[in-house]
This record gives sequence, structure tokens and C-alpha cells, in this order.
Amino acid sequence: MINFIGECLAMLFIALIGIITIINFNSYRKATTLIKLSGIINILSFLTLIITIIFLHNHAPIITTFLLVATWIAAILHGYGQGMINWSHHIARALIIIVLIVLMFEPWI
Repeated sequence: MINFIGECLAMLFIALIGIITIINFNSYRKATTLIKLSGIINILSFLTLIITIIFLHNHAPIITTFLLVATWIAAILHGYGQGMINWSHHIARALIIIVLIVLMFEPWI
């Protein structure tokens, strides 16, 4: 049950990032190349998540793990695009991603 909760939370995390990126898409069009790339990665991760839920549900935890890492890389690219990287933010985000991955795959008793 905990694995399912972890999987749902990870999917919610990716979906929220994708939806927020789509809502703010106008600001991404005016930005630098790295920020545009981060927006594209977030939107593609969201679309991949939707396709995974519909067609590849058995492989959802593995694909979701790669999508979580992709969104983290997109956040770092966004920071480089702005010219400043808030490492405490990225470390905290990495810890959240690690917790979600552990929740998805750890064999809980």
C-alpha cells in the first residue's frame, strides 16, 4: 500500500510541475535557451507520465523514476539559465525525489 502511495505522490509531483509549466508557458517563450529547455523537459515529462498511466501502467514506477530525475535536471538547467543556482533548493528537491523513489520501491512489511 505504501508503494502505491509513493507512486501516486511521485506522479502528482510530476503532474504539478508539468501543469505549472504549461500555465506559465508565455514566460518560457521569452526566456533564455536553458530556461526554454527546462520548460520543454517538464512538459515532455508530464506528457510521458500521461502516456505511461494510460498505456504502460505496469512499468509506471520505473518510468516515473526517470521522469523525477528529468524534472530535477530541468530545475538545475532553469537555475543555470537564470544565472544563479539556489543549491539548497535543489538539494531539498533531490531529497524529496529520493524519498518518493524509496516509497515506490522499498519492500515495506
